[in-house]
Amino acid sequence: MHPIGIDNMSFYLPSYSCVVDELVEKRKHDFPDVINKLEMAIRTTGQKLFRLPKKWQDSLCLSAESVFSLLKDFPFVDKIRYLISATESSVDNSKPLAAFIQGVLREVNVYLNNSLLTYQTQHACAAGAISMLQASAMISHSSLDEYAVVSTTDIARYKIGSTAEITQGSGAVSMLISKNPRLLKFDLTSLGYFSDDVDDFYKPMHAKSAIVRGRYSMDCYQKALSASLEDYCKKIDASLKEVFDDTDYLVLHAPFKNMPSIALKHLLKKELGYDKDAQEQFLKEKKIPEATDIISRVGNTYTAATFFSLGDLLQKEYARIANNIVGKKVLILSYGSGNTSLVVKGEVMPQAHEVITSWNLDAQLSHHTPIPFDEYEQWIRGECGDNPLLTHFEADDPDKGSFFLKSIRKDGYRVYGFAT
Repeated sequence: MHPIGIDNMSFYLPSYSCVVDELVEKRKHDFPDVINKLEMAIRTTGQKLFRLPKKWQDSLCLSAESVFSLLKDFPFVDKIRYLISATESSVDNSKPLAAFIQGVLREVNVYLNNSLLTYQTQHACAAGAISMLQASAMISHSSLDEYAVVSTTDIARYKIGSTAEITQGSGAVSMLISKNPRLLKFDLTSLGYFSDDVDDFYKPMHAKSAIVRGRYSMDCYQKALSASLEDYCKKIDASLKEVFDDTDYLVLHAPFKNMPSIALKHLLKKELGYDKDAQEQFLKEKKIPEATDIISRVGNTYTAATFFSLGDLLQKEYARIANNIVGKKVLILSYGSGNTSLVVKGEVMPQAHEVITSWNLDAQLSHHTPIPFDEYEQWIRGECGDNPLLTHFEADDPDKGSFFLKSIRKDGYRVYGFAT
């Protein structure tokens, strides 16, 4: 049977940024009663800055950028059978981002075969991992040489003056799923799951920003992580220590930089009795700081966060040990509020260097421009193109070479273009 997994990945970060310390300085004048909480939130989260879309960008635009980057030099576009969008920042209550993507790619002469299934998944931040497994399963059952594209994208926006404001973010990661993947193969025979119905995080219909119950949400994350790992251990008939001993890298969903470390320390103390020194050594061995550093500079990208961490970690490890990265075992632990958690194991493939060395993630991380504060205030209030309630929107000055929201018709339908 063919190995199944990620053949390639592509990343997109919008160029606007907001520095967390500067934002808190401004909030000292507007919300002096919450400054202590905000400063504590910075220490807890480890956030430094976050990325934001421009007025003419919404989640479709971010997703289209990453899909185009993935496919513009791909020679087998006609063999793509699945295009799956994973998001909790959709632009339409009926039509998936995937359908919009198929259409807007024609603007740049990328024509997907109409013998194609497009759809969208939603389960908070876990939708990307769920889509990745769906695509892998469908490809594995095909007798033909076929591919799937999974695009993860989100725009995290929170209430002005809340402690969650420093954990906003936006971006997109797309993945090409195939047989005989060059980057990472999955073990689809043994997966760990956990789901429960809780209200730790939610976004009511037509709400401008999400509602998050911070401490409770962290507790839900830790419970789901422990339970999905327990399920995974049962599936492979191994102890948690044996699973960790057979894993080189751990990649967890990161709503903020320090969340994976907080959750793992709690797990290691509770389940394995590790003291503080042993906890720190474990995090160091499994490369948790390397995997989560990117989150401190991007913010929360919801469905894309796990895959920004995965890509940045693989890039750093290839730079450190070159082809010795081949054969390394990666345990991916995804989480979605509301809530669900899943565990899947991957292994780095022999051709990984071809993929990793083609990425431009470092360049995108280095290139960013501070957003004018009045424009930031307009964005956070939802007074721009990513607000689904806004009508009669007309784009102004999109960057050349970018997908953009051209207009929102009187009937609410969104029209997209590519700026040349």
